This record gives sequence, C-alpha cells and structure tokens, in this order.
Amino acid sequence: MSTLNSRLLRFASLFTLLLTAASARAQAPLEPADLPARTIFYIVWRGAPAADVRHANSLYALWDDPGFKPVRDALAEGFLKDANKGRKSAAPAAGKKDVSSSASQAQKAPKRELTREDVDNFASLFDNGFVLGYIGAPEGSATAAPAASKPAAPAWNGFFLVYNRAGKEAIIDKFISDMQHNPSKDEARIAPVTIAGLAALEIKGKDSTSYVVQNGKFLVLAQEKPVAEALLKRLLGQTPAAEKSLASNDAFREARASLAPNGVLDFFVRMPDLSDFPAPQAGPPAQPGMPALKPEALIKALRLDAVHSFCGTVLLDGPRTRFQGGILGDTSRGTLFDIWGAGPVSPAMSGFASADVVSFSQTQFDLQGILELARRVAASFLPPGQTGMIDMVEAGIAGKIGMSLSEAMDLFTGDFGSFQSGTGFDPARQLYVLGIRKKPETLKLLRTLLNERVASERSENGVTFLKISLSSSQGKAGVAQWNFYHLAVTDGFILGAPSHESLRTALAQPSPSASALTSSPRFREFRSQLPSQPNGLGFGDFARVDWAAAKQRWLTSSKPAPKRTSGAAPAADAPPAWLVNWDASVIGRHLHTAGSASWKDAKGLHFDGWLD
Repeated sequence: MSTLNSRLLRFASLFTLLLTAASARAQAPLEPADLPARTIFYIVWRGAPAADVRHANSLYALWDDPGFKPVRDALAEGFLKDANKGRKSAAPAAGKKDVSSSASQAQKAPKRELTREDVDNFASLFDNGFVLGYIGAPEGSATAAPAASKPAAPAWNGFFLVYNRAGKEAIIDKFISDMQHNPSKDEARIAPVTIAGLAALEIKGKDSTSYVVQNGKFLVLAQEKPVAEALLKRLLGQTPAAEKSLASNDAFREARASLAPNGVLDFFVRMPDLSDFPAPQAGPPAQPGMPALKPEALIKALRLDAVHSFCGTVLLDGPRTRFQGGILGDTSRGTLFDIWGAGPVSPAMSGFASADVVSFSQTQFDLQGILELARRVAASFLPPGQTGMIDMVEAGIAGKIGMSLSEAMDLFTGDFGSFQSGTGFDPARQLYVLGIRKKPETLKLLRTLLNERVASERSENGVTFLKISLSSSQGKAGVAQWNFYHLAVTDGFILGAPSHESLRTALAQPSPSASALTSSPRFREFRSQLPSQPNGLGFGDFARVDWAAAKQRWLTSSKPAPKRTSGAAPAADAPPAWLVNWDASVIGRHLHTAGSASWKDAKGLHFDGWLD
C-alpha cells in the first residue's frame, strides 16, 4: 500500500470509529477553555450522540443501514490489514542476556495479530469523550541553549490524551495487558511514580517516556510529567487561581467566536509565537549552484505571523451534518490571505450549470496576490543585493509570452469553476471554467503557451474553439493524434472539457438565472444562509446521481493495473468483492444534497458546509 493510500485508510478508519460509536452521548472529560494556556492544539470528541440525535441524522442513518454493511466490513478489514503489517514475532538480540521474569518472557513471545473483536472493542472506546492535544514547553525552556560541555536536553514532547473511561475500564485493562504481553522494539522500563498526589506509571523506552494515570473516570496519558501534572490538577480542581487557562488566549477566544457551539467534534491549532523558538539555521543548497534555503527569511516572506489559528467543528443539526472551519488572522495586504479573493464569485459562471449537472463548485483566487507572494518567497532564497535576479527571470518570461507576468495575471479574474454533468461521475463530462477580462489578449497568450499543441481553431457566433493535443505537438507529420482536450473562449470565460459536446451543452444555457441546479429550492435555501460575497461556493444534488453507473465507474477505477508475466498476456486483478456485491443506491436513500461555501473578511478565511 502506498504512503498516500495508507494515510487515507487511517483517516477513513478514524472516521469509521467515530461513526461506529454507540448512541450514549458523553461529555468531553475536559472542556477546551479549561486547558492550560500553553495549549497549542487540541481535538475534542464529546462522545457518541444520543439515540434520538443519531436516528435523525442522515449520515448516521446511512452508516447504520444494513445495505452499507459491506463498506463497514471493508473498512474494518482494511484497518486490520494495515495494523497487522508490523506485528511479527520478535526474537531476542544476539548475545543478549536472557531474563527469567514473566514480563521479559512475555516480551519475547510472538506478537499477536489484531482481530475483528479488537477493532470492535477499540471502536467502542469512542462512545466516550476525549481530548487529544499538545501543550507547549514552559516559558524560556524552548530558547535556552545547553552549555557546550553538557549534552542537549531531550526535545520537549507536549502531546497528551485525556479520556473519560467510565464503563470502559475492562477494555482499557485488556489493551494494556495485551501490550505487556506483546514485544516492542525496545524493552520499556515501568516504574511507579506520583503525579499531583496520584499513583501513576512511568513508562521509559529507548527514545521516549510516557506517564499514565487512571483515577476515577479519567485516564491521562502524557509524554511529559509537567503536562500530566497540569492536566490532573485541572481535572481535580486543584489549579492555582493565578494559573491561566486557554480561555485567556486571544486566538482561542477569536476561534470560538467564529464557530457555532455544541459541536460533537472540535479542533483548534494556534500559531505559536515564532519568536519563542530558536531561529532555524540556513541549510545547504539542494543542488550545487542553487540558492540555499533560509528558513527564517522564508517564514517572514510567508508572513506566518499573520495567521492566528486554524479551527473547526462538526455539528449534528437534525438530518444535516454541518462542518464549520476557518483560518483566522490578519487579512491585510501582504499576508498569506492574499491567495484568496475577496469575492463574490461570478454569478454568471453558475449559469453554465446545465439541467443535468450533478454538482458544481466555484472558487475565487487573487492572482496578483499569489504573484506577489511568489516574488517574496523567491527573494527569501537569495542573498541580500541579488533580488534583481527575480526581475531578470520575469523579463525573460515576458519576452517569451509578449507581456509581463502582472499583465498576464490581470487577463484572468481569478474565478475558477468545476461542473460535473455525468450522473455516474464520468470524468469525460467534467467541465472547467476560468474567468477572463480581455478575449483577444487571452487568445494570444493561449496560442503562445500551447504553441504547436493547437490542433485546430475556429470561431462560431463570437466563441473561439480550440482543439488541444495532449499527447504530442502538431508539427510532427504522420503522428496520430488520439488524445485531445477542447477549449471554448468567450468574452468572459474559458471553458475546458474532454469532449466538444460538453462545451456545446454548457454554451447552450440561455442565462444564469435559468440554471436548473442553482434555481432549485434546496440551493436557494442554502444560498440564503451565506454572506453576500462568498469567494467559494459548491453544491451537489445526490438525487440526480445514477448510482448503478457510479458503481460501475468505481469498479473500473478500482481495478489494479494488469500484471504482466514473462511470455504471458497481462493478468487483470478483479475489483474488491465487497464493491462488486454492494448496492450503491443505499447512498441515495439517505443523502440528498451537499453544500459548501467560503468567504474572507477582516478576521480570516471562513468555511461552512453541510451534508443532508
């Protein structure tokens, strides 16, 4: 399994565990506002929703449907396969003295593979709430440099977990016992310690130390003793009055004010004060003759100090599952927020949503802002006094395209749209649209950039159609051209699609107001809840999906590449059995629409979306 697929599987597995949690709503063991002020990030899961909330929610209804069981089983099997890859027998190191204790003997026993029962037990832990996060090092410790005669102190590791273990004690004890009877790469030393007046265990491995405390209904796991102590004091109500909590942090208060309350899942990441950390040293160039990476200059060029936090929440609102989030900070000119346009997205662009469009999305970027950001980043790699090299490079590009980069960027509005009209998610029926300002200059730029790949060009009723070769240039005589892409350039847009017919269908729309999808009551209700100037907009109608065709598309794309053996024809592997036998129409029985939007204001970039 590739690294990307492995990460996707882990993400899907976590989502699976959250959905699998039984309907017994539990509160978070520690609310975010009560965390220590040095908390840099947290994820809060408040426990499985109550039975009535779960039954009313469309996403949970889909998950619980017997027709979705093949997908649930496939995710569980994939999780097991991935988790058991490294669980092999561990042999003692050569020449190492044997220890007769039962614990040492247990560590040398073959490592037991996980079973489906283990996965189910682990999933049941998500019935209860937890807080997972990271607390920064105490003030001054991050910048203190060790004396030359002393070894460097271990790096601070502020990760922690606080779990509400009420009713799950037996499962936790089973997992701990299983870990004790399975080998690890290095034998850990376990010793009893006292933290905040409570009995705890110190588990010291080769490269890390962990602290575990189980008291009443709480389990606390931390990598640093001061972190465990700070959390336990807050759980026990022993925190000194003078000690600040996260509620005193400006970035946290700003984030909470931007999100709806009562989410089942919350996350928050604040940008730490970079001045509290040692200045990173410049590294050697990646290749001889190339500029060296200078981290401090790059951080300043990106203006990371302008970002205050990343935050988000998931809410269950009747049948809807709502997602809110934001990147908050100083959005004034010259910051990372220049990437996104101020809005609104082009109303005329949504008019290309034909009657059979299943979904569409629009986004507005600030192209001049992106260009300025790229210039600052490039300058951060150069020595002082050599930034003129950037002007030289831009002059060379301008000589080739016949205009400056700023002039080229100004030809485009920054509006980008994507429209899917294939009810089975056929990529051949995917339409892309770019907003432009000046058609003649844009055509000139396209001809220059595409050069010999332009197979044909013709104009009809004020629209210029370009046929683009994706495989080779047109200048080679006798070369067959099988792979084409099609463009249509109007006074305000560039349309692109794999087929000329898709362009014709989109251009045949009478007016923006006539779009069947954007005129639907569901879309109008969604749009009425948004700010007047969104810089991003998306909508999908699952009622228009042909789930049998969609399944066939997934079957085709899930087939691995044929394996060729010596002297034999390629052998095509069969798609997964669960996908072959699964009735995908179960999705349409529960999910009806999806919507998303983004907008930028003085406080940051905000996101909102829902699945119904």
